[in-house]
Amino acid sequence: MASGRKNRRNSAFNLAFLDVMSCGFGAAVLLFLIIKHGAAQSLSNDSEVARLEADITARQAEIVSIDETISAMQSQADEQKTRISSLNASIERVLGEAQAVQEATAAVSGRIEEAKKALSAMEATVVKAEQDSAIQIAGQSSQQFLTGLSVEGRRIVIMVDHSASMLDQKIVNIVRRRAIGGETASDAPKWQRTQKIARWLVNKLPENSMVRFVSFSETAQTIPENRWLSVSDTAQITDALEKTLGEAPNGGTNLYRAFGALNQLSPAPDAVYLITDGLPTMGRRAARRATVSGKERLDLFNEAVKSVRVEARMNVILLPLEGDPDAAFAFWQLAHATGGRMLSPAEKWP
Repeated sequence: MASGRKNRRNSAFNLAFLDVMSCGFGAAVLLFLIIKHGAAQSLSNDSEVARLEADITARQAEIVSIDETISAMQSQADEQKTRISSLNASIERVLGEAQAVQEATAAVSGRIEEAKKALSAMEATVVKAEQDSAIQIAGQSSQQFLTGLSVEGRRIVIMVDHSASMLDQKIVNIVRRRAIGGETASDAPKWQRTQKIARWLVNKLPENSMVRFVSFSETAQTIPENRWLSVSDTAQITDALEKTLGEAPNGGTNLYRAFGALNQLSPAPDAVYLITDGLPTMGRRAARRATVSGKERLDLFNEAVKSVRVEARMNVILLPLEGDPDAAFAFWQLAHATGGRMLSPAEKWP
């Protein structure tokens, strides 16, 4: 019996030892699994952290790129704002200038309208003056009144040069027309223009004035010979004018004889209107040669001027003539010295 109890005690010990060993072994296995799982979990966390850090770095790079893009776009926006401000300023300036131009245009338009009204009033006045004139000139425009030359005076003499040079302004044409003579001479454009000028002067005679005519070439003729014609004597003035213009241009120019006829008028004139085209070619004495130099023509002019005894305003209408450069200044001096005017008219006047 004692042996049986001993065996039972050993079996119990063995079983307890096995339980202890099994538990220890299980604990070791469990500890091993825990340690291994922790290491694996640690490695997994490190990978995730690395991945997250890489992702964060990429996102940060994207953010930096976006910030740079935003900055660039902001700079462009600022430039656009500056440009828009500049354009707005330019538009305002242009609008201001356009408004100023419109205002100036309106002002000029107003002045033009005022000028048109003034011109209409002036034309009406001129038309009335022409209607009240001694002789009406068919086809004459009222603008001829605006020439800078007015007809003034109490006793007026109209002197008309009908020498051969009044046929044309070119020497060769003068010679040709003079050789042909007849209607060709009378129809010469320059002589036709001379007649228009004479009629224009008559048409502008002031009221209560008197007139006589002097026609001259190599000699001089006063028309009418013995009396002054009142501006109201329309028929007689017309007749005297036609006689003055009736003879075709011919011969030389003797201004000394013309002024001699002027000196014989009684009572003396106070205004003279001389229609000519150049310096004289003849004087008090007969010419020694067929041709006259420019200096000799100027001497003949001075001789004629010195012979004038009447105190009258000398107004000169000088038509063009080839080869007579001293004429304009000489006649201007004559007009200026006597208080008159010299007109070298445009081709289309009157």
